[in-house]
Amino acid sequence: MLEIIFKRKSIRNYLNKKVENEKIEKILRAAMQASTAGNQQEWEFIVIDDKEIPHSLANISPYSSFLKNASF
Repeated sequence: MLEIIFKRKSIRNYLNKKVENEKIEKILRAAMQASTAGNQQEWEFIVIDDKEIPHSLANISPYSSFLKNASF
């Protein structure tokens, strides 16, 4: 388990390829299994499949410029 944690990386370069709905659903289910303070589970997830929205968000902050090349 520690090996996986230590070897993780943040991906900022994406293929110009749509992510299948099944993969998105699996990722969301996994995220919902994460522990929350007091088991409150006050998380929210927004799935964006419109290419124009992330392109607009990419200009909001210098830390979000990677969104220009994200897959949808």
